[in-house]
Amino acid sequence: MDVTQDSLRLAPKPHPEHSDEPLILRDHLAIDRTTLANERTLLAYVRTALALFITGFSALHLPALHPNPLFGGLIYELGGWLFIAAGAVVLVAGYARYRQFRTRILTRPAGAADDGDR
Repeated sequence: MDVTQDSLRLAPKPHPEHSDEPLILRDHLAIDRTTLANERTLLAYVRTALALFITGFSALHLPALHPNPLFGGLIYELGGWLFIAAGAVVLVAGYARYRQFRTRILTRPAGAADDGDR
């Protein structure tokens, strides 16, 4: 397969309605880096949500290991359910943010500057 300089530089336009110029290799690599960064951010949200879930479930099981005579395990149970709820909120918020930025990445015109409204 013969690869010429032009075939490396020029690529088809992903959004023909936004630009008259095809994207060059550097633009495609920038889009790939941004997409991968967005996926890493989603994984960080998932990791945080998982840690909150595990902490919550562990707190729910603490009264069996160390009963609290003052409150009868109420503090452990309340704290456990709060951590589980926080994990669910973080998971949903992370997925919503991932979808929002994924849409922005795929629909951004070529060469458009970031508007800074993150």
